[in-house]
Amino acid sequence: MKKVKISLSFKRLSAALLAVFGQSIITAITNNASFNNPYPVLPLLQTAVTNLVNAIAAQHPGDKASTSAVNDAKIELNRVLKALASYVEFE
Repeated sequence: MKKVKISLSFKRLSAALLAVFGQSIITAITNNASFNNPYPVLPLLQTAVTNLVNAIAAQHPGDKASTSAVNDAKIELNRVLKALASYVEFE
């Protein structure tokens, strides 16, 4: 049996590109017959993407709090994507 290994290079993406990547994963897995019951569930991924998009929209240059919010949202989305990558590898 061939072992599948998911690349985790998405961790190095900028916040905006990570949000786009997360949304593309949602699109790819939604109603995909190969992944009937994804874990983590897709609404959790959608929430993480939405939170990152909202944090990016609220970010102000030079404002440490808004930059921290973007970084926190990025970390959360990366966590969800990593868990989903593990699920895909398992399946």
